[in-house]
Amino acid sequence: MAKGIKTQKFTAPYFGKIINVAVDGDAIVPLDKVNIYARGKVKNVKEELRTLQRFKQTRRKIFDIDPQNDINLQRLKNLHHNWERSVDMNKNLELIDLADTPANNEKIINHLLEVGQSDSFSSSMGSKRT
Repeated sequence: MAKGIKTQKFTAPYFGKIINVAVDGDAIVPLDKVNIYARGKVKNVKEELRTLQRFKQTRRKIFDIDPQNDINLQRLKNLHHNWERSVDMNKNLELIDLADTPANNEKIINHLLEVGQSDSFSSSMGSKRT
């Protein structure tokens, strides 16, 4: 990150994972959301999903014995959807001449921090600014 962006470690509320974030006042931007997710770098689980779907179709009784199979199938469907969205986001960023470069990613992060600090955004999120 450039000198202008303040970064720190942050504990994500839902999973408790330690992540790197950019911060500015009350605004927090997870760096991986820009550097990985928005850039089409989410892991593609297409083959793993196909394999499990094929298993469900061809060996249904065995598949149904373990309830974890349905849980894994739904998880893989969600991950595949995330991959599709990630790839689409990157294509859209490239279309508006924001290639995957550190400088462009910094621009995106700065913009998100700026939006996070705006009064209209804060009031729509229920935050009280002093």
